Amino acid sequence: MLPDGSLTMLAGDVGEVHPPSKVVIDLLAGSCREAARQGKYKATGIVYDAMTVPPGATAKTDTIAVRLDHADSYSVVVMTPYQRGSGGDVVKGTDFAVQGEGSIFPKR
Repeated sequence: MLPDGSLTMLAGDVGEVHPPSKVVIDLLAGSCREAARQGKYKATGIVYDAMTVPPGATAKTDTIAVRLDHADSYSVVVMTPYQRGSGGDVVKGTDFAVQGEGSIFPKR
């Protein structure tokens, strides 16, 4: 999100057809960090697929992670677990959130 509240999108290309996810996530986070340092963003969101153990579970499951950071020192990762059903449909689990790293915006 830009300072005026409008939205913009970005993508990352590391020059590989199937790069490791962490490489692309780190590239996007670095780009967001630099733009935030320059005052170009007031909030950022990075969406990616992850494996995690949801609260109350004992095994890892696929999760859509949404990493949200705000210039006002707010950082959270919202997780939506999911599984593929027998017919190929997606069965969504219960959303949950964890504290984010807070590494995009400079500390005030």
